[in-house]
Amino acid sequence: MRQIKDQLADFPAQLFILYAVLYAVQAVYGGYLNLYLSDIGFSKTQIGLIVSLSTAVLLLFQPLWGMISDRSRSKNTMLKVLYAASAVAALLFYTTTVYWQLLGT
Repeated sequence: MRQIKDQLADFPAQLFILYAVLYAVQAVYGGYLNLYLSDIGFSKTQIGLIVSLSTAVLLLFQPLWGMISDRSRSKNTMLKVLYAASAVAALLFYTTTVYWQLLGT
């Protein structure tokens, strides 16, 4: 039990808050994404492809970003840039109803 307390003491509060906000937003975003895509006229097959392709891209690029981050001098800056890029991509997702553009975001 003491070991867990020591590990939690080393975990920065700001990082905890960042992850809490990130996953809360993803829970809301992910919960309604399929309904939104269906509402703007996409078929179930298209919705499935959009959602699965985004997961595949995550699986492919996370190791790459990890290697870049390991070589980066400022990991905090790298993290901020990636979170900002993710926020921009998430906002751009709702600005289009064109299928191939949604595949790119």
